[in-house]
Amino acid sequence: MSSLIKKNKTTVVTIGNFDGVHLGHQAIAAAVVAEARKNQAISVVVLFEPHPKEFFLKELAPRRLQGLRDKIKILKNFGIDEVVCLRFNKKFANLTPQEFIKVILRQKLHATTLVLGTDFCFGKNRSGNIATLKEAGFKLIELPTVNYHNAKISSTWLRETILMNDFRLAEKLMNHPYIISGHVIHGNKHGRLLGYPTINLPLKSNIVLHGIYAVHVKLADKIYEGVANVGRRPALNPLPYPLLEVYLFDYHQECYGAIVEVIFITKIREEQNFDTVINLKIQIGKDVELAKKLLMKFAYV
Repeated sequence: MSSLIKKNKTTVVTIGNFDGVHLGHQAIAAAVVAEARKNQAISVVVLFEPHPKEFFLKELAPRRLQGLRDKIKILKNFGIDEVVCLRFNKKFANLTPQEFIKVILRQKLHATTLVLGTDFCFGKNRSGNIATLKEAGFKLIELPTVNYHNAKISSTWLRETILMNDFRLAEKLMNHPYIISGHVIHGNKHGRLLGYPTINLPLKSNIVLHGIYAVHVKLADKIYEGVANVGRRPALNPLPYPLLEVYLFDYHQECYGAIVEVIFITKIREEQNFDTVINLKIQIGKDVELAKKLLMKFAYV
């Protein structure tokens, strides 16, 4: 089994989904980086694709808070040296705790120290835990949960704040705005024909967002205001995957291939079907005017 880490290097490792990379995740990442630097080791975060819950629950799994690109970017910004993404499939799910330790932690990662939450479980049927790792000889750093107003911060709570359209609280739980980024791709030009040309970002996973939002967009180091649609566009051309489309109020250039950051401010309405293109165009005009009014209340930080 080949190693994922250079020879003669040891690692300090944490393992999880890190969906949303909230303050609890950030505390773990900071501890991993600090321990690695202290011991001249490599700091590593281990992620899984797909998420284990997606593998087992399929369509019933919780929707994601962000894509892999955004997750890795945030973790790297906290000083993590390596983000290792392991394919979660039937074979992987059936690894016993002892096999996981031997193959993943020792052979692939050269791990000596693990930084984990106290409720961490791993291996087939989640039969391994902190005690299993201690018995295997690893140094364990166990971190308590991080709270906000005496409540445990979790991806579940963060997901609920987004669904409740409370992006202010979401920002407090993450210590940064809620952002989705990606490369701008060519669309089918429906927005342009309606008089509202959009920049389009593909979403490779089922994201928690759905509907129409007032947004700020960072493009070429400038901030623009806009209105975004996240969904499968039932009125025009239903898609097999969600698409993020953004109409920018004061931007009239092409930017295909550029990386943009979409900062979600507040939700305007749910996505809906329209019986005619004219009615859709009228509604988009209303969405734009409402978004402009709502964005006057907010400033991008």
